[in-house]
Amino acid sequence: MKSNRLLRRGPALALVVAGTLAASILRVQAQAKGTVENFTATAVNVTGAPDPVKIDLLRWSTDAEREQVFNALSEKGEKEFLNVLSPQIWKATATATANAYEFTVIELRLNRRRGTGEGKSSLFAKVTADKTAKTIILENYTGATVVLKDVKALQKTGAATAQTGKPQSR
Repeated sequence: MKSNRLLRRGPALALVVAGTLAASILRVQAQAKGTVENFTATAVNVTGAPDPVKIDLLRWSTDAEREQVFNALSEKGEKEFLNVLSPQIWKATATATANAYEFTVIELRLNRRRGTGEGKSSLFAKVTADKTAKTIILENYTGATVVLKDVKALQKTGAATAQTGKPQSR
């Protein structure tokens, strides 16, 4: 699916949903610039489902931040990876078996033409480093349990390009 570009493009990945990179840096950036991408979805297979979810991407990661997150997992393992992330915010429902990570990674995949898709999470899939793409991914994405359905990218006319220099194409 071509929507993988969303994950490689910013690699705030879907980590942003989980409260991912340094919150204080993101808050300062957000106050100055606003959001660069917005998504809506519905939570499924997690406590509180079917709650609506709004995802505001505050900024794209810098190359240095991307490298830090990637290296933390690929070279030093889950403990170091946890040091660059915020705590997990979701738990699996009673009927599902979840990973014991102390963080959550969410991978969003959108259909380029329709602008809709789904999200899967590290609750149900192993987090791994894709050394070829130099990004964080969920292993066996197709076999993982969906946690966000009906994900939609909300269009912002030119704002993402103006604020980040990155095009909106997915």
